[in-house]
Amino acid sequence: MDEPLPRANKKSGQVSYHDQAQLHELQVFAGEETRRTHYSTILGAYFSGFREANKLLKH
Repeated sequence: MDEPLPRANKKSGQVSYHDQAQLHELQVFAGEETRRTHYSTILGAYFSGFREANKLLKH
C-alpha cells in the first residue's frame, strides 16, 4: 500500500517533510467494496473513485 499523502501545515499552508510534529496525513480508499450502494459493481468503483478524487482536490 502506498504511504498516506501529507497534509499542509494549517498555519503556514506549506508541506514540510522535515517538521513531522506539524504534519498531518491523509489516506484515501476507493473501490466498489467501499460503497454502501452499488456494491460489487463497476458503477460503485467509479463512484468511490470520484468521491476520493474530490477529497484529494479539497486537500
